[in-house]
Amino acid sequence: MIQKLILRNFQNHAETTLELSPGINVIVGGSNEGKSAIVRALEWVRTNRPLGTAFTRHGAKDREVEVVCIPPGEKQGVSITRARGASGLNQYKVNNSTMKALGTDVPQVVADALRLGDINVQTQLSPHFLILDSPGAVARTINIAVHLEQMDECVAEGNKRVRALDSSVTVKTAQLVEWEQELEQFKDLNKLKKVLGKAKAQLKLVLDIRNEFNGLWDETELLVQAERMIAEAPNEETLNEALRLVNEVQALAPKVNGLQDLIVQHRNVGQEIRQGQTTAKDAQNAFDEYLSDAECPTCGRTFDDEARAFVKDGE
Repeated sequence: MIQKLILRNFQNHAETTLELSPGINVIVGGSNEGKSAIVRALEWVRTNRPLGTAFTRHGAKDREVEVVCIPPGEKQGVSITRARGASGLNQYKVNNSTMKALGTDVPQVVADALRLGDINVQTQLSPHFLILDSPGAVARTINIAVHLEQMDECVAEGNKRVRALDSSVTVKTAQLVEWEQELEQFKDLNKLKKVLGKAKAQLKLVLDIRNEFNGLWDETELLVQAERMIAEAPNEETLNEALRLVNEVQALAPKVNGLQDLIVQHRNVGQEIRQGQTTAKDAQNAFDEYLSDAECPTCGRTFDDEARAFVKDGE
């Protein structure tokens, strides 16, 4: 609410002070006595127009308009002063705060204090308020008065975001289909996993064969030792000991035959392991190449080293 309006050197007002009352105020006077100048002075403060010195009183160097008002929701009055002069004076002053180097806009603190829009001001030549406007123009004016345009902006922003999300879902769905097609080349991973499991079992068997072979080798050494003893000391005691060793070695003959069979199996298993390693290596290379270009379908980020390691080791 505007409480006071002070005009200094504004058109034909040398210094005029208007004390306004709550509600309706009527300003009366003859022609060219400054009634319209009061409205122009308020508009100059509200819109910062005109930018030049056209409204400066004849013979004066500067002009000044002060508006004292109470912003909505506040109890204390705010003093807003607009001043312009030929000596370079060009400023707004809100209470004790001065704003210079002004552009063409009104400082936001001034607009927030006045809270006056175009629909709040009618000049002498303005048409009757809303009477001659079209229904659409009347609706727009009412929307501005009750701030329904903010709701329209919220709805428009919501629709904009929904369209953006729909577009994103379409793109992500297409990417998902593309990734599923690319994953088709890895459909045999479970089969390869079984092959690798079998290769591990065969490798364990080979290690067991090696351990058993080492044991048989030790027993073969006993046979060599017995033959050496027979050659070096053919006495009865030595012969008996040698015969005992020979009998033990002969008892090992079935194990030696079994070892030969295990060696043959080892060769076959080794061949299968090499084939499985080749197949697994090809699959691993293809999987690494896919992971290097793939992006997360949720956040769009590429897989870093930790994420790739997690995918490789995951069951």
